Amino acid sequence: AVFGPQKGATPEQVEALDRGIAALCEALGVDPTTPGMGAAGAIPVGITWLSTVLHGTPEHVHILPGAPVVADSTGLTQALEGADLLITGEGAFDSQSLQGKVVGTLLGMAGQTPVTIVAGRSDSPAPQGAEVLVLKESTSVREQLVDAGRRAILHRYGS
Repeated sequence: AVFGPQKGATPEQVEALDRGIAALCEALGVDPTTPGMGAAGAIPVGITWLSTVLHGTPEHVHILPGAPVVADSTGLTQALEGADLLITGEGAFDSQSLQGKVVGTLLGMAGQTPVTIVAGRSDSPAPQGAEVLVLKESTSVREQLVDAGRRAILHRYGS
């Protein structure tokens, strides 16, 4: 229900997806009210069930927000210490982009580092300390990204 509409799901599809996850949880004996169970297409449901099968308990599973874990494990946290600019991306930048998604996590981590958000479309104003650049129309992803990078640098540092 949180991210389905951003991915293009209609209210009816969101309802069907929620029912499906609830039915899966019931069939597998997994608590659907555990925070994060619906993340990443409900992958935590399967992992929790598998842990219970293998270990007799779900206690081996610790569901954590993915973006901070990936940022720490890839060295991004340390790289930000000397960064002049952080560029991140989002298919559609909107009110949900700052709620538990990568963009919001990176904005929180950036500190004083300026942030440019490259998005396929933008339905919300840029947050404090950031700018949003919408990808230009093109059939070439490379062309879109090169153009966005050029505009990000020009905006921050001039010609």
